[in-house]
Amino acid sequence: MSETEPLPPRARRGSIVSSRLVRSKKQPPRKGIPPRKNPSLVGQERWGSVQSLVLPTNEYTYSPIANNEFRLLRLQPASQKRDGIVCFLETTSIYNPGYDYDALSYTWGSGDATQEIKVQTSGANTSQSSRRVVSAMRNVISPKAFYITRNLEEALRRFRDTDETVILWIDALCINQKDKDEKGKQVARMAEIYSRASCVLIWLGDEYEDSQTAIDFVGDVLDLELLDDLATREQSLAQWDALAKLMRREWFTRRWVVQELAMAKEASVYAGEAAVHWDDFAEAVALFVREFDRIANGFKNSRGYRYNSEVLGDVRASGASSIVTTTNQLFRVSGSSEIERLTGLESLVSSLLIFESSDPRDTVYGLLSMAKDISQHPDMQIPGHSRSNGIGAATISADYSKNTLEVMKDFIAFCIESSGSMDMICRHWAPNTRRPITITERADVNAQPIKIDLPSWISLLKYSPFGIPRTAVTGHRVAADDLVGHPDRRNYNAARGTSPAVLFGEIDAVGPNAFDPRKDLLLHNDIPLWSIDDHKVSPIDTLKGSRNRRSNGCLFAKGYMIDQVNEISPRMTDGMIHREGLIFGGWSEAVDTDTSLLPNHLWRTLVADRGSDGSNPPRWYRRAMLYCLRNRNEIDDIHIDRLLDQEKSSSMIEFLRRVLAVVWNKRLFLSCGYSKYRFGLAPNAVEVNDIVCILLGCSVPVVLRKHGDGSEEYYEFIGEAYIYGMMDGEALEQYASLTAREFRLR
Repeated sequence: MSETEPLPPRARRGSIVSSRLVRSKKQPPRKGIPPRKNPSLVGQERWGSVQSLVLPTNEYTYSPIANNEFRLLRLQPASQKRDGIVCFLETTSIYNPGYDYDALSYTWGSGDATQEIKVQTSGANTSQSSRRVVSAMRNVISPKAFYITRNLEEALRRFRDTDETVILWIDALCINQKDKDEKGKQVARMAEIYSRASCVLIWLGDEYEDSQTAIDFVGDVLDLELLDDLATREQSLAQWDALAKLMRREWFTRRWVVQELAMAKEASVYAGEAAVHWDDFAEAVALFVREFDRIANGFKNSRGYRYNSEVLGDVRASGASSIVTTTNQLFRVSGSSEIERLTGLESLVSSLLIFESSDPRDTVYGLLSMAKDISQHPDMQIPGHSRSNGIGAATISADYSKNTLEVMKDFIAFCIESSGSMDMICRHWAPNTRRPITITERADVNAQPIKIDLPSWISLLKYSPFGIPRTAVTGHRVAADDLVGHPDRRNYNAARGTSPAVLFGEIDAVGPNAFDPRKDLLLHNDIPLWSIDDHKVSPIDTLKGSRNRRSNGCLFAKGYMIDQVNEISPRMTDGMIHREGLIFGGWSEAVDTDTSLLPNHLWRTLVADRGSDGSNPPRWYRRAMLYCLRNRNEIDDIHIDRLLDQEKSSSMIEFLRRVLAVVWNKRLFLSCGYSKYRFGLAPNAVEVNDIVCILLGCSVPVVLRKHGDGSEEYYEFIGEAYIYGMMDGEALEQYASLTAREFRLR
């Protein structure tokens, strides 16, 4: 594309904007900017000293805005693509901005904000209507330097016009990111901002890894008469590979994009100069997932791809596939065309594990506007959407003055209060790292993410079935599924429907009672101070919050101790069930000759006494278990994953997949209770002498580890457990005479 040619138009449904049609020559590197490296490496360079990490400082200064206002960016035209970027920031009413605007959806990228643009502002507030724009422009203050990431700079150059001003909303520029109060209020209204935009512009980044080929291929995939041929012929493998690479771009793992896309009237996807309407892209992704097995088989039989069926990864587990599925299930349109939210916050956080955010607090905050049980901003007016008033008195709002521990504690308290269940402490959902922020942190030669010290009752995302988002997209399992299941359908009833009895530990962090100087650390750091217990407050009271208190990381939960772990098997890595675990479950070689000797509790424990859909397991699972026992290896271990690779029977495949989902990386154990030994499954971290408890309001037993004695006694939460014969309230019936005791978890 020549320097003076206009950029391609916004993508329309059914059309593909191809860079082959608009690019006449390879663009030279922009003046003053080094040649572009592989985008996957941008931001990964390491700096050698603290001095070199001092970033340029923005000259531009924001003016305050009112609650019903927001800023829009007027991107000034330029005749040459390499010309400097000049913008005008204008404050206007959210309800009546006076003109149409597009909203940008993009990733901030891993690089620093080092790319300079010029931002102008006016001395007048233009919130009343667009008629003030002309007079405001006469009062323009001279342009000020503002620094943005390279990815955002590339997006601005891509969407800048040669003749006309382009009006955009972009979070990094339109929100004062250093003003925590403003940021919290604007974040609460982002759903409204995106829903009012004419179009959401999805910027996947510059062209690389055959992204042009991928977007060109979308139109072919949508031709259903050609699809069968495309899915099976070797000549199409390169295009499928290109589309899979595009689906793995960072944008598809961002948590905020779920909201941005779900609220959009229209959306278009851009990669370099190529563009496609989101609806077309989404349909192509859905068809790719549907035909995945046939397409992957083509790679398996291809000499050019070294007969490797893993080239594509598992697109079914990709962020692109997840976002296509998720955005179709968040809302329902009523007969009056009003859009109703369908999913609660606990379900959203539990389900959208593949989407990440650079700020761990946004694990919760990024989903608030889509949750049916969260009270929305009192002034929020989202066209076509019904207002959600939340459930009861419990609610959460974005508050960036709180640290990560406070936000995650609030979320757990909200789940307990709104659902009447303790199950959320068993789900693995919480990121425990954040990006380096300070110069000292980033001066570290390794520049690794900063670990956040969280209490054990906030279960970490890295132990979820497919791990952290960047590994989850591969589709390779790293842990078993959570036993508690989805919030909308609980699989067990170990606590027999009892209500949680929970209190949260808080300390006086500021004010006249802040006699301990260590408490001030809680205002600014993600460091729980375990040893200080000034207050115990209920979930609803801790949600009300107090600027004078902070969490000390302790949770006090009542329950019953029913067992102590006596023996544990080796870890079931990759679904390997070891001989020791089989013996714990009552197996012996005599089963080979007399199948009636197979204990029910063995095979039922290996599937957690449920089928893949959460219902009671089919009786033929017992026969499938006998088949596995006949196919033990030479040292009497059962390698479930290997059997699955070799199996062709659909029934056996169903059984083996269920076993893998239950036992992966867990341990079988024997526990000693008040009268007998019990057989069960526990997390990999379980140790001999750990205790098995049933907490009031928790649908499954849990494993705890005692530390200290007397006033220093506390318990570490190890995780959920399956115990045969104790999953449906039997323990509370057997030990009805016992009194529930309080466990201090941290």
